[in-house]
Amino acid sequence: MGMTGRISRFLAVAGVVLGLAPALAQAQGTAISGQVTGTGGAPVVGASVSIPTLRAGGFTDETGHYSFTAPASANGTTVTLLARRLGFQPSSASVSLTGAPLTQSFSLSTAATQLQGVVVTALGLTREKSQLGTAQQQLSNTEINQTPRADRLAS
Repeated sequence: MGMTGRISRFLAVAGVVLGLAPALAQAQGTAISGQVTGTGGAPVVGASVSIPTLRAGGFTDETGHYSFTAPASANGTTVTLLARRLGFQPSSASVSLTGAPLTQSFSLSTAATQLQGVVVTALGLTREKSQLGTAQQQLSNTEINQTPRADRLAS
């Protein structure tokens, strides 16, 4: 084998090693899971469980279980895990992210909620109506329940 063959082989091996190095060196994030229950241990469906500072989180399923992965860049930090659902008092827990799987369950207590003046955005964030900087539209019950005619020629 000539000198060019050895150089070509060396460059090919170096390219493969350097191409795979970032993927192999990337650390795993922390897998976070648990269950959210309400009064009497009943599962809370659709509760949001998140780490607001990392913008990471998930929602509970029909059995009240949730799971998501916190980014690897947060390993070694202590963060606040927040569980909330409309009609329940929010609950939080301080957890340390180490890269190892973490299980944290929540028990939410019911709370009376007044819905007038509260707007739920498409992102699932609740805001006071006066704090929105976008166009707003209100619909009454009759407008929501009104069914348009299927026959366009008759209308």
